Amino acid sequence: MMLDIQKNKPVIMKHTKEETNKKGLNVSITLDGDYSKAGSKIRDYVYQTSLITPYATITFDDPKGEKFQYKRIVDTMPPAPTIIRPHPHGVDVETIRRMIADTHYQVPVLDNAMIDKVKKEAGTVEKEPQL
Repeated sequence: MMLDIQKNKPVIMKHTKEETNKKGLNVSITLDGDYSKAGSKIRDYVYQTSLITPYATITFDDPKGEKFQYKRIVDTMPPAPTIIRPHPHGVDVETIRRMIADTHYQVPVLDNAMIDKVKKEAGTVEKEPQL
């Protein structure tokens, strides 16, 4: 599996299903890499993943034969996340360019009434000249 960071979606390279007598979902991942150089980073990643998923028990068997297990600490799943749009003050030009290029973002049509509304809410409405 890989991650498409522009779309925040997984890219599944290989997927298999196996029958098991255990209850729940069991996910097994095999990674290729140089564990002697990146082992501590991989262990940190697994630990941090366990922190943000307290409803899952995570077991990591490293290539050296050491087993790391992080048991779940809550019994109920959190509600599904909702999609929110980025705040305009926290977005750079490159992000806006990608959002516009991406098909699932719809750019609203701006008419004069909408422009006037935005100016009024931003406090930049020009005063009418007095005669």
